[in-house]
Amino acid sequence: NEESDMEEVTVTLDTSSPTSTSTTTPKTIKKKKDPLADVAKVADIIKSAEAAAKAKSASAKNDVEASSETPCDLGTHSETGFGKDGKCEVCPEGLTTRKVGSSECEVVTEEDMLAMFFDSMGGQKWSEHQRRGWKSDLPACQWGGVSCDADGRIIGIAFPEFLGMPMVKI
Repeated sequence: NEESDMEEVTVTLDTSSPTSTSTTTPKTIKKKKDPLADVAKVADIIKSAEAAAKAKSASAKNDVEASSETPCDLGTHSETGFGKDGKCEVCPEGLTTRKVGSSECEVVTEEDMLAMFFDSMGGQKWSEHQRRGWKSDLPACQWGGVSCDADGRIIGIAFPEFLGMPMVKI
């Protein structure tokens, strides 16, 4: 289509003469589009986008390099839960952390650990018999599938089928 190959351009014409004052008149004319001008515009847009992406990537890389803080491991802590160059303080004896990136140490009982195990193994989906006592005030030795010795120390756990595997005893 020849009409689509045309573009409107406003030009200013100087209509003054040597004997009159200077006057200019804007006029809109149609002229044939320069196909290379559109290609050049697109190329400039692509170059600008590439430069912006490169600058953003360099900035993000600098941010990561400047911040060498990583989450504290289990059993370690810091005020923020992160340690510069991985340096976090080890929890005092008898205390630990429940998760990576902890800011404080605490007492974690066998029952607490079993409760975390229950949650991670989908214990809410176990049968009523299998989840009997779990995460309750009952002693862990009375929880379904937990075995204890005569002194009340946990010596084994049997938990139900998991992902098609038969019941497991530990």
